Amino acid sequence: MMMKLRRLMWVSALVPLVWGLGSGQGYAQENEGARVYVGAGVLVETIPFLGESGDLDVSPVPIILYQGERISAGVDGLGVKVFERDGFEVDVRARPRFGFADPGEVTGLEDMSRDMAGEVGLAAQFERGPVVAEFDYFIDVTDAHGGQEASLRVGMDHQISDRMSLGWRVGGRWQDQDLSTYLYGVYAEEARQGRPAYAVDAGVTPVLEAEFTYAINTNWLLVAGADVEFLSDSAKDSPIIDADHVAGGHLVLLRRF
Repeated sequence: MMMKLRRLMWVSALVPLVWGLGSGQGYAQENEGARVYVGAGVLVETIPFLGESGDLDVSPVPIILYQGERISAGVDGLGVKVFERDGFEVDVRARPRFGFADPGEVTGLEDMSRDMAGEVGLAAQFERGPVVAEFDYFIDVTDAHGGQEASLRVGMDHQISDRMSLGWRVGGRWQDQDLSTYLYGVYAEEARQGRPAYAVDAGVTPVLEAEFTYAINTNWLLVAGADVEFLSDSAKDSPIIDADHVAGGHLVLLRRF
């Protein structure tokens, strides 16, 4: 199946896992301080590319996460908290990025493989009771796509019981033309008969996310979640795209040390 290696590194479906660890600790709060999580899970996502649209990719994935008072690290990148006050915090972050899928792994698009990008940016979060607002901005510093992205999400984290929490987010992700073309488009050197060059316009992708966290005991955590992105009109018009959205889900079992 496609995208297994990409999922090991760029775990976009596990972005809500990070806030799940923060919001669902009613039962597991006994262990304070720095935390290391090691585990494994299964990731599922739809494939939007022409020829495989509607197919599902199911990928096993190992998880390693470190969460300290100001530093967090994992397969999805590195974060350093630079400001925190009254429910508002700002992090400086670095992360790898693959496209949500690599077209080079699709039959007929083998010559369109995408290089991994390295991105840096800022992430801000504000919490007031169960209400959460999140903003982040990233720019490519490796010239893999040369683009930038900004996203805004709002939602709520509900502590159902000492063991269980449920969170959801709704928002949008703006991507400039360089990043949008990297994800959904066709570069001039990739154009072929029946596959013209296509630059995707900058646009906003609406996003929905939900996650359930269950603390089995003070050391074991089960996380399940789902997310969906609705492609922009320009992305949907790409000659290599045959879908109007990309959906994914994850089920992860973690051990805390």
